[in-house]
Amino acid sequence: AGERAYGAVAEAYSEIDLLMAGDMVVTSTGTGEAVGIGAMTSGDITVDGLANLAVKATDGRAMGIGAQDDSIANVTMTGGINVATVSGDAYGAVAQTDSAVDLLMDGDMVVTSTGAGEAIGIGAQTNSEVKVEGLTGLTVKAAGGRAIGIGAHDNSAADVTMDGNITVVTENGNAYGAAASNGSNVNLTGAKAMVVSADLDAFGVNAYGGSTVSADVESIEVTAGERAYGAVAEAYSEIDLLMAGDMV
Repeated sequence: AGERAYGAVAEAYSEIDLLMAGDMVVTSTGTGEAVGIGAMTSGDITVDGLANLAVKATDGRAMGIGAQDDSIANVTMTGGINVATVSGDAYGAVAQTDSAVDLLMDGDMVVTSTGAGEAIGIGAQTNSEVKVEGLTGLTVKAAGGRAIGIGAHDNSAADVTMDGNITVVTENGNAYGAAASNGSNVNLTGAKAMVVSADLDAFGVNAYGGSTVSADVESIEVTAGERAYGAVAEAYSEIDLLMAGDMV
């Protein structure tokens, strides 16, 4: 599409039930967002049988799977997710404002913003929850904003089961491997190497503001232009971290 591009989106008290046996590719080549699978404003979408999901925007937000404003997105797929934007924010699987995303996959998730904008792999915000199973590796890269691998904010929850590495990098901002803030919870199981790098502050595992993070990670490597934290709990928060390797 020349401007905004959408794969399958349920909006405004609507519902989609999609059964497929192939890939979904969504591309916006002009000014506008690109969304693969979405539910907005009390929308409900269920997708089964999807192979791979690829979403690309040239000048706007790119989102793989999203639910917002009292909505639900349930996706079962046999492959991976690749989300990229040249200029804008990039999101892999995100639930916002009283919403939920439930994703069963079998592959990698790669989320990239190469211009101005943040990049978030898996996120839940404002009384929302996201659950991801079957993830292999998670790679999140931003050039002009913060980068978050797995995050939950404002009374939300993120539950991720995976069997691979987590790489989170930003060239201009802070970077977080797994982070929970403001009464939220992150549960991470099966991660191998977690590598986090930022030109400002970098956090491997971070819990803030009455939040908890429970994580099973083999090793953590953090590099920062300013402050670097392997694991830090702040302001009445808690981290339960199981490791089998090094923290550098």
